[in-house]
Amino acid sequence: MTFEQYKEQPLKIGFSQSFPVIETLHSEDFNLKCKGFDVIVTVSKVKLGFGDNNKYNCTGVVTSNISISDKLPLGGFNSSCHIDEATTMREAITEYCKKHNIHICNIVNDWWSAKVIVNVL
Repeated sequence: MTFEQYKEQPLKIGFSQSFPVIETLHSEDFNLKCKGFDVIVTVSKVKLGFGDNNKYNCTGVVTSNISISDKLPLGGFNSSCHIDEATTMREAITEYCKKHNIHICNIVNDWWSAKVIVNVL
């Protein structure tokens, strides 16, 4: 999918345990804004496992978790800030993939951290 198609896909919010990270290959930090707050998102190219006992692997890109709830009134209660956080993590993945010529194939999860399956061109 194109980067624009990726950004337009519905968010996948949940605590996904699918495709666990087997090995980190490369990491990079991105300084971004989330709802006006400065955040640092670490984006990593990784090997993801799948199949029985993660016998197989594929390449993915994952982010660190970001949280702005502690910066919001009432600790972010009822603010839906997880949507802003997920959107910011998608932006970090998009920047990383553009910079390293990586094609996004499938979205695994968007929050509490973001994870996509990719094809390195």
